[in-house]
Amino acid sequence: MEEFGNIEDLKFDIIEDNTFKILSKKEKKEKRDLILKDKYLDFHFNKLINLKEFKMPIKNEMEFIITQMSFNAFTFIPYILKTEKIISIHFSTFNLSKSVLLALGDFINSGAVANAFILINKMMKYDHQNIIEILNHFKKQFSFDFKEARNHSKINCIKTDKNYYVIAGSGNFSNNANIEQYVVFNNEKIYKNIINYFNEI
Repeated sequence: MEEFGNIEDLKFDIIEDNTFKILSKKEKKEKRDLILKDKYLDFHFNKLINLKEFKMPIKNEMEFIITQMSFNAFTFIPYILKTEKIISIHFSTFNLSKSVLLALGDFINSGAVANAFILINKMMKYDHQNIIEILNHFKKQFSFDFKEARNHSKINCIKTDKNYYVIAGSGNFSNNANIEQYVVFNNEKIYKNIINYFNEI
């Protein structure tokens, strides 16, 4: 069974105080190419693409996934980046792991993702202070924002150069149990309604 690997194996431009080196345009292109080959991100891509008959839905359609292969909501990001440019990501999660957050930061820093917003469970500031510190660094350095609320939802809204995806399911942006399910919509109206809800919180 394939394993995630250690966070030490990942290649991030991160220094001891969790700040990132801001990259030039040339460095961003080189970094973007490397990111999609990263061990952690490749793991997630392989997990999703190996699901028989799965495909991202075309406009105004939906797909459903239920699987015993352990992957999380972050899996969809590198999967989509294989064929589309991501303009923005808005997602809500009950739990958020450091490895996923750093991978997302690398995507933003490289230019693979233009901007991002996260709605997190406000209890994280008590249980995972290191995650809050990284989120605050991202907010200062990138086109990035986050909010805290009494949140248990797991919704991932991804706007690309071609589509408006909404991914709702059981998986957090962290390592999950074996059985997860997701419904994936490609619908601009659903996307905008959820984005508006996020903005009103």
